[in-house]
Amino acid sequence: MIKSLKFNGKYIIMGLCLSVIVLISMYKSTTLDFINESIMYLPLFAIIFSIFMNLELYEYRMEELYYVSNIYKWRTFLIRIINVIAIELIIIILNVLIYLALFDLGFDYESEIGIYFVTTINSFIYFTSVTTFVCGIIKRKSGSLCIMSLFWIYWIINVTNDSILNPFIFVAIPSNYEGTIMMQLIISCVLFILSFLIERRGPLWSEISLKRFFPRTKQG
Repeated sequence: MIKSLKFNGKYIIMGLCLSVIVLISMYKSTTLDFINESIMYLPLFAIIFSIFMNLELYEYRMEELYYVSNIYKWRTFLIRIINVIAIELIIIILNVLIYLALFDLGFDYESEIGIYFVTTINSFIYFTSVTTFVCGIIKRKSGSLCIMSLFWIYWIINVTNDSILNPFIFVAIPSNYEGTIMMQLIISCVLFILSFLIERRGPLWSEISLKRFFPRTKQG
């Protein structure tokens, strides 16, 4: 099994540390505050984790060997995405348990916990799809992290914007967010498909394409 596909517990610990920091920073907040804070800040874990999972092979300079030896590329890509989302789902569940243990405010299980899971999972998946797409083009951890950090900061600043691209749409319009979430899930699926098509072309495809559009001028 490829190392990048292992279900590694250290990522769960990292996500839990972020979760605890977020929860402690909102001491004695309401359940709605908890939902909003989870939507906005837990996706930082999705960004970091997705970048690592997508670009780990590039760190060891094994991407070309892996590309040539990997016959079932679509299956490997799908397993990697499922692996990422599964760990993110565990973080979301543990985040609720930690919240209940620290504050003991409880949920209205017929509405609030449903809102929490739908909005937070959507935020995670949306950030994961955008990050995967960016990684497929940039192929560098530092560049991908920079772009995704700017993307996250932009929407944190413009959190009340009701744009379909706003990953924190519940914070912007808590009374009418369902339609936008459905559209964002469709966008996420499209980005995952595009990411796979880019990955399928090989680890050097992005670099070759960029050189084709921006050829170097020959020295006289």
